[in-house]
Amino acid sequence: MIPRTDPRVNIQAPNAAFAAKLSTTYREFLDCMLRCLADTLRVLHINGERHVTQKLNLLGISGSLRAASYNTYLLHEAARCFGDCTFEMANIRLPLFDEDLEAEGIPADVITLHSQILAADAIIIATPEYNKNLSGSLKNALDWLSRVKPQPWAGKPVAIMSAAAGGTGGVRAQYSLRHCMTTFNPRILQAPEIMIAGAGKAFDDDGRLVDARTVSFLATQMDALKAEVARG
Repeated sequence: MIPRTDPRVNIQAPNAAFAAKLSTTYREFLDCMLRCLADTLRVLHINGERHVTQKLNLLGISGSLRAASYNTYLLHEAARCFGDCTFEMANIRLPLFDEDLEAEGIPADVITLHSQILAADAIIIATPEYNKNLSGSLKNALDWLSRVKPQPWAGKPVAIMSAAAGGTGGVRAQYSLRHCMTTFNPRILQAPEIMIAGAGKAFDDDGRLVDARTVSFLATQMDALKAEVARG
């Protein structure tokens, strides 16, 4: 046996890159274990049927950064229609995706967003339409999330909606968002589609939808989202 003081023994501390990778792997393992434990406590299987025993975690992601955003208003209306749940809004005010910045380490806000998606039972996304496309801030968030493991979107129930000033209500933004999400393989609802046209007149001063029929459509979409969650 060679003593530790022997000059032939060359014990070196791991370099920073290895240490960071080890830390990330350990964090991912803990996240996985915590999610499994949470699911076990929240969901019971009785006679082959899945029963939710605790509030569902609903995450909202707005493609608009504006404080009085119609799309953010829409997400809060959707959460009210969803019913009893734990609802939180994500922050996508992130630095522009940059591989040089990535090499320095994934930004903390990206890690937080990644963890929120992993912990969510369902996700609602509302995007404005900018130049016939989804918003740049939302696309940037998706680009960052694609660089963090494990991939958080796979199999997640997701509902998409939009509010826009134009007459189409953001239909092109929704289609571009669906295209961007394809690579992540979430379970995106196909119907009903929620597109709020003339958004400036669709909400009152408190951010509530003024049209009862629109609220009914939104409630139908949230019922469909809950049904998708119940599928497991």
